[in-house]
Amino acid sequence: MRHFLKISGLGLTIGTVLGILNTTTPSFNGSHPLSLSLVPGFSRPLAAWGVSFLIWCLLGLMIVWPYVIFKIKGLSLGLRTGLHFSLVGGSWYLLGAVAGWYGLSLGSGLNFLVQFGLLYFTCWQAGRVVVRRRKGQACATNGSQA
Repeated sequence: MRHFLKISGLGLTIGTVLGILNTTTPSFNGSHPLSLSLVPGFSRPLAAWGVSFLIWCLLGLMIVWPYVIFKIKGLSLGLRTGLHFSLVGGSWYLLGAVAGWYGLSLGSGLNFLVQFGLLYFTCWQAGRVVVRRRKGQACATNGSQA
């Protein structure tokens, strides 16, 4: 439980930083913290900012909470990876739909799935490279001490 609270703090920190950057930056390559069609629905700009900030905090939590899936020992690595991909992708899509970034149509869902899948695969490959390099360094270090 203590570890879960610690990683939650990390997720909130990540989400807070991303939220502040995205809500204070007027436009970053045409992206906005909330869909511009949703902003007029709020009575005050501060309310729109607050909702946007909350969504970014939740996105930050969704970065770190699913990490707990990889601590489960009874499941294969492939099943844990599939579960992680589904949980993170599904939660990000739902939060993005609430923010107005994605529609709830099949086309929007497929577009998100392709983009998220490419990003996930890229991160997965980068992680594999890092693990291999660390194992290689550990073997080299252990071999030189023998």
